[in-house]
Amino acid sequence: MALRYLIARCSFGRVNGPLGVILGRCKAMAKVTSSIPLTDLQQDASSALKRVRRSKRPLVVTERGKAAAVLLSINAYERREKEREILRLLALGEAEIAAGEGYDLDDVLTEADKLLKKL
Repeated sequence: MALRYLIARCSFGRVNGPLGVILGRCKAMAKVTSSIPLTDLQQDASSALKRVRRSKRPLVVTERGKAAAVLLSINAYERREKEREILRLLALGEAEIAAGEGYDLDDVLTEADKLLKKL
């Protein structure tokens, strides 16, 4: 079974509020991951993929001693994308609440109960 992988560019934007705290933690966690020089990856990509599979952690690819990309297994990538979508929705909800938009919780729960009864 072939392992699909992703090489994504490393970058962390400046974000304020609760999401900034979460992203700050992610940035701090990124510092403790292992790394591999780009030349080593080019020479032995198979070994790097095995390393990513075995450790189940991202592998930072460096170029001239600086982080340039991240190598992830497809499972790790998909999990992170789901988490990112949840964070995006939380931020959207937080913005709607701050703007006085959105729906009343009681109305949402009543509608959910109606939908569940139809099942």
